Amino acid sequence: MIISPIRGGAGPFGSNPLRILNPFANSIIGGSTPAFTATNAIAIRLNANASRIGTGITNATLNFSRNATSAAVLDSASDILQELGGIATRALDGTLSAIDRDLLNTQAQQLQTELGNVLGNSSFNGTPILDGSTMSLNAGELQVSYTDADGAAVTAALGAIDLTTQAGAEAALVSIGDALGALTEQQVQVGTNSGQLERAVNVGRVQAANLSAAADRMAGFDPVAFAASQSMAENLQAAQIAVHKAHNVQQKSILKFLDAS
Repeated sequence: MIISPIRGGAGPFGSNPLRILNPFANSIIGGSTPAFTATNAIAIRLNANASRIGTGITNATLNFSRNATSAAVLDSASDILQELGGIATRALDGTLSAIDRDLLNTQAQQLQTELGNVLGNSSFNGTPILDGSTMSLNAGELQVSYTDADGAAVTAALGAIDLTTQAGAEAALVSIGDALGALTEQQVQVGTNSGQLERAVNVGRVQAANLSAAADRMAGFDPVAFAASQSMAENLQAAQIAVHKAHNVQQKSILKFLDAS
């Protein structure tokens, strides 16, 4: 009796039993399902939300620049007040002539006018920045509200100064000190605004990045096909094991038959 040898581990399904089952798996995995369409729609919505937050970040960044302009204006006002204080200190000198006092007073009035212009007329993109207004904006998922510094509070604290007399110079120094105190309060307000806006920008950037990453993961993902591929892989592995077991049993039977012969 002639027995044909078994080559390459061939069994009832040939040398590669998965070759028969794979086309079925491919037919499931290769097509798209309604779930595939749904996940793509989710990805589109996530990207739209990321874009909306990006617009909010732009808004917050613009307001951050606006607030930085306010800080620069207040720094200029501080310089003017410091210079005004120096002139008032010189006016304390009891030996000054009336002409000298008039010159110092003229300089002081010019500086006071400049201070009023700086604090009252500064703007950003055509809008006032030091009038104490409350600003609200949508910065991504965050609603941000902040209050502008109030330049009028500084000029009110300074009041009118007159250096034509020594007593007037003494009173002017007190007023200048009050104005510097009011200015410091406004600078604190601007610093608080900057921190709030910077935090909004940073949070928005994280949110936008997370949404974009989620959209990338969802785009092209078909959960039904993925589940089918996982299940099919398990079934294919089980089928391969069963085929190899059957093949081993066949080989053992042939060897046993040969031994018996």
